[in-house]
Amino acid sequence: MNGFLAYSLGLGMTDELLSLFQDDMLFSEQIPNEHYGDDVNGEPEYVDTAEFVMPGKVALDRMRILGYQVNEPRIALDDAIKGKLRTSKRLRLELAGDPEVEGELDAEIELLTGLTAEKWLDRVVEYGLPVGRLERREDAASHGSWPYLELVSGWPVRAILTILLEAFPSAEVRLDLTEAVLNGEVWEDLDTLCSNALKRLRFFGGADAPVIVLTEGKMDAQALSDGISILYPHLVDVVKFMDYLQKPDGGAGPLVTFVKAFAAAGVANRVVAIFDNDAAAAEALLSLRVESLPSNIRILTYPYLELFSSYPTLGPPVGADEEAELVLANIHGRAASIELYLGRDVLAGDDGTLVPVQWKSYMHKVRRYQGEVVGKGDLQKRWKEKVAARRSSSSMIDGYDWDGIAKIIESIIGASVEERLTFDLYPQDPEKYWD
Repeated sequence: MNGFLAYSLGLGMTDELLSLFQDDMLFSEQIPNEHYGDDVNGEPEYVDTAEFVMPGKVALDRMRILGYQVNEPRIALDDAIKGKLRTSKRLRLELAGDPEVEGELDAEIELLTGLTAEKWLDRVVEYGLPVGRLERREDAASHGSWPYLELVSGWPVRAILTILLEAFPSAEVRLDLTEAVLNGEVWEDLDTLCSNALKRLRFFGGADAPVIVLTEGKMDAQALSDGISILYPHLVDVVKFMDYLQKPDGGAGPLVTFVKAFAAAGVANRVVAIFDNDAAAAEALLSLRVESLPSNIRILTYPYLELFSSYPTLGPPVGADEEAELVLANIHGRAASIELYLGRDVLAGDDGTLVPVQWKSYMHKVRRYQGEVVGKGDLQKRWKEKVAARRSSSSMIDGYDWDGIAKIIESIIGASVEERLTFDLYPQDPEKYWD
């Protein structure tokens, strides 16, 4: 940074460091090989440098957008100063009697007393940054900024850059990989080195982030959220559902659009999009190229339930004067919305009869009818009463049917923890997610 070695690659060429730069910031030129001349191992007289270069303002902007809190180093510096001062005072008492050590500690205590992050910045600006590396303490001590720079010498690279760029906002930041390349320590293509580092951070960083569950509508999200809080309370803080307070459009079509948007945006979280087990969802999913989605996005439909293999349905009347006939039919992939997973105790009336499914429109692309359970509003009301009763008395869990909701949640958990076997290192065109 402006000729000062703020961080040594001997501490590790981390993805956190590489991701600060962009691939197109790579700069290369031929320079005399001062380290490996012709007379050493047959090395060439000239070498191609490999440096990534950016203005300090750009570095700060990138750190901000990557989520680094640029005000935190000031707080950390104040804490470091206080800690160093306490240690120096303790050592002064413990090592009393050694004039040389006492003199060093007295000077250190004098420098640190009253020092703050604000004053630290003023001092570093006043003395400026040294050129190169301050390798030995006796060499470093001759430079006025050394006692101040020593306070941040062990910090993570982003923290060091942030505090130094606050002092020198117009500084140029360089990452010199020339020696690492010559030594064979860089095995990736330099042209994609930085973007690949950012991808890895996003890929592995998603492991600790909450799983985002996308559903077709508000009731789906509410029922599954209720189910997790009751059946899997230990997962409440790590599974998050789409916020439907703003009332986004519901249905399978809009959910497909959400999935495409999440894929194109490169969201790092694990995402599970779960669709109804009906004909409308099957038709909507035809427009989604599931195999092209990033590995952190999973597509599910509500699972198989034995109950749905032979479920009461209402078809259109045969004659003008006839009533709709009640027929047992397989509603998997045709009519299984969230309401049908709320349990037999919600679906059955006082006489034990299940609320039927009414067949609606014919979905030509998937060649099947779309059905809808009768009286959705009533079923949703019963569910809320059931959840309220369960929460008021935890012992009542065995008295209710949670099987349908439990199977959905189990499928979400299963999709979330599947091992992601492949990692695409190369950029993908966001447009490919859209037909």
